[in-house]
Amino acid sequence: MYGSSRIGRFIITFLEEAGYPVDALVAVERNAPAARYAARADLPILVMREFRQAPFKSLVKTVRNSVRFATLLRKRFPRHRTLYCNTFATLPAALIARMSRRRCLLHLHETAPGAAAAWLLKAAIRLSGLRVIVVSQAIKDSWGLENATRVQVIHNGIPDLDTGNAAMEEIRRWDIAFVGRLTAKKGFYVFLDALRQLDTPRHHGTRILILGGCLPGETLPPGTFAGFAHLQLDYLGERPDAAAFFAQSKTACIPSLFADPFPTTALEALRAGCLIAASDTGGLPEALQGTASTLVAPGNAEALALALAAKLAEAGPDGARQNRAQYEARFTLEEFKTRFLAGLAPQKTSPAPQIKAAILGTVGVPGCYGGFETLAENLVRYSMAQRRKDADLTVYCSARAYPARPARFLNARLRYSRLNANGIQSILYDAVTALDAVRRGHNVLLLLGVSGACVLPLIRLVSKARIITNVDGIEWERAKWAGPARHFLHWSEGLAVRWSHQVIADNQGIADYLRETYGITAEVIAYGGDHALAALGTAGCDDPALPARYALALCRIEPENNPEMILTAFAQAGQPLVFAGNWNNSAFGRRLRAQFGGHPGLHLLDPVYDPGALCHLRAQASLYVHGHSAGGTNPALVEMMHFNLPILAYDCSFNRFTTEQQAAFFTSSAALAELISSGFDDTAAAAALCDVARRRYRWDRIGQQYFGLMQADTQKT
Repeated sequence: MYGSSRIGRFIITFLEEAGYPVDALVAVERNAPAARYAARADLPILVMREFRQAPFKSLVKTVRNSVRFATLLRKRFPRHRTLYCNTFATLPAALIARMSRRRCLLHLHETAPGAAAAWLLKAAIRLSGLRVIVVSQAIKDSWGLENATRVQVIHNGIPDLDTGNAAMEEIRRWDIAFVGRLTAKKGFYVFLDALRQLDTPRHHGTRILILGGCLPGETLPPGTFAGFAHLQLDYLGERPDAAAFFAQSKTACIPSLFADPFPTTALEALRAGCLIAASDTGGLPEALQGTASTLVAPGNAEALALALAAKLAEAGPDGARQNRAQYEARFTLEEFKTRFLAGLAPQKTSPAPQIKAAILGTVGVPGCYGGFETLAENLVRYSMAQRRKDADLTVYCSARAYPARPARFLNARLRYSRLNANGIQSILYDAVTALDAVRRGHNVLLLLGVSGACVLPLIRLVSKARIITNVDGIEWERAKWAGPARHFLHWSEGLAVRWSHQVIADNQGIADYLRETYGITAEVIAYGGDHALAALGTAGCDDPALPARYALALCRIEPENNPEMILTAFAQAGQPLVFAGNWNNSAFGRRLRAQFGGHPGLHLLDPVYDPGALCHLRAQASLYVHGHSAGGTNPALVEMMHFNLPILAYDCSFNRFTTEQQAAFFTSSAALAELISSGFDDTAAAAALCDVARRRYRWDRIGQQYFGLMQADTQKT
């Protein structure tokens, strides 16, 4: 017995062991408890699918059964003060209990079937004071219950394995196990596609266990398990002791395509000490947090095959022990009993998180390349590392950049917009997400950039949320903007400064500009750069096409970053340069690549996004050249300062403030060529720059500054 029926049996046992007399009312025969409980009753059941198909007939049936149920409660159970309702379908019964002044718990095991059901539940909680238990944060998010104080998250648990089970004594062992319904929804056909990619001589003899059956009335297509030359597939059909077979398997695969609320299969795999490859969807990331598991995008057979291959290659018992330890710490039946009975006790009102912040203006997290995305990701990581229970973070993301659309990243909630976060759509993207954040009750809006500032006057009018805006650089002065775009950005900058409660500048030079132009005092908070060192020791091998000793430059290929000046100087000096950038994204970049790409000492690379490869490229350099002339504190510069390298930087106030004038500066290709030709290699300056980075550009320091600012602003709200 699986799902909510099985959990219902556990809960009856918990209540009886705690001394509560229990009577059970059930709606359908297959969920009937033991005979000693009350007989089966016609409960008022709300099935949204039936309502959509025959609304009038379903409504009449629900009303009729509601009247019967109210009569049954009054006559047969007059002294029963608490009603426990298992699943959303029993919501009418829960409301009847509340109307008869009885205490009621509604236990949700399913994600919201639609917006109408979510609205109905929220209205029931607000109007009747109904208490709700959900089995995962993913379910809570799907119902839109972020702001509901009468909703608790209580993870399920399962009993430990019976080591005397006959299945445990079988000699045969499997390398990969799939246990569950053989349906597309459960990802079975994606699993088969992944196996076909693994069916190579390298994995000859790998044993695959498949347990489960189709839905009633369905069968598997002919030849489903045919065509495998190297893998050995064992299909054992449906087994009542299926969970015990996990203990005979090295790796469990859970490739669900839907938002699986909190799959029992994952808990069974952890209990058996299996390594796990699973879909990054629903409650799976929550259940597998801190385990030896790999999450992949739902439906991505190639990524699933790579994850399974990595699990097959793992040696030693460490992963299995780690997963078993997570089960013992979080998901035993005793732990579940303790959590549930604590939730059953009268609920003490606890203060809501003081900071309910929305991070706006980024493509999303986890960050890939941009500075704001890296900032958002590291703020989430800081909150997680500091275990800040006073902070509830939401990061708004562009759905186009994250096809899998996971519901959470670490302890932050993710929300998605269909709009593009960059280009002309960024204006609407920032504005729409800001309004949505206000609608959802956030008390702090952290706006990264000024594109959506046009909506700030309206937000100030209708909301008490505190608005904190990082204005980035002086965006409108960049050479790439002209005409209406430049005027709009200048206007947006003014709106952001005028209508934000607090303005952040990432560089003292930007703060000075804001004071002189708008008469305000901005908070100066830079960026961290220590995350760039995280891949040291795990990066790739040397690229034989690159010289043993070289200078390095990294930037977007735009005029204000002076790539032409840098390339000209190194061509004149005849010194090796590795320059990574998006050369093919503009006519300017393509012209430079055509002009300088053939020079023997110049190595023009496409953008390097992989953290390991980028870290290796930086670590092998002997000198860093930074040509940015606009934009405040540049993330690439503070990251490079952690690598203990001498730096040549374009001479502007932003770069002087960032480096505390410990770099060497240039303003022309001739000046840069002279520095290069002189054999510039100032180890003392490199050490000084590294010291500045460790003192000023660490994410723990940056996170402390941002959260301190948000905390101060919520106290003013």
